[in-house]
Amino acid sequence: KRTRLVSAGFRFVVYGPAGVGKTSLAADADPVFLDLEQSSKFLTTRRYPFHPNEPDEYQPRSYDEVCSAVDDLADNPDQSIASIVIDTGDALEALIHAHLCKKNNVSSIEKVGGGFNKGYRAAVETLREFQSKLDRLCAVGVHVIIVCHSQTTTFRDPEGEDYNRYTLKVHSSDKVSFAGQLKEWADVVGFLHFEGGSKKLDEDGRAIGWTTNARHLELQRSA
Repeated sequence: KRTRLVSAGFRFVVYGPAGVGKTSLAADADPVFLDLEQSSKFLTTRRYPFHPNEPDEYQPRSYDEVCSAVDDLADNPDQSIASIVIDTGDALEALIHAHLCKKNNVSSIEKVGGGFNKGYRAAVETLREFQSKLDRLCAVGVHVIIVCHSQTTTFRDPEGEDYNRYTLKVHSSDKVSFAGQLKEWADVVGFLHFEGGSKKLDEDGRAIGWTTNARHLELQRSA
């Protein structure tokens, strides 16, 4: 039987389509936002000041600045902060790609290390290092929430017909997966979406979409 320290913070990844309320959901967790996309600017919530008293005060300009912010929060714990929110994971991936391109003096992530997925592998390794920084916050009881946009991709089912499903809007392939590393690290992965779907109207196969406007947070993967 496994046990978990009560004082340890949990690691959450929540993804879903644009406008479903991912940022609003995270804002209810008494957080401080590392707002990489300025998604929380219309909410009453705390945001980390990357550049105090400047027009882009709450937006980081580089991956190094995001790392420095996490280190600062870990080195100077604030008991009023229950969680930190990385908004979004796909924006974090973009900053990591830019960081690696600058470090290797190349124009795209595909050229890092000479190609053959080496750039994407380097991005996943950099993400692992970043997650170890986040784990320092979890160790002192702070929850970490990473919100991501979603996209639809085709799943090649080895036991049946292929079908489309929602996945994180970050790089993923059979050989290397930024999305896989995010999900493997997380204690809880949730897909937030509006309740709805489509239904056929007649024998001609015409269908219309429907929604109840209710939002569901799915915590178990299904087709």
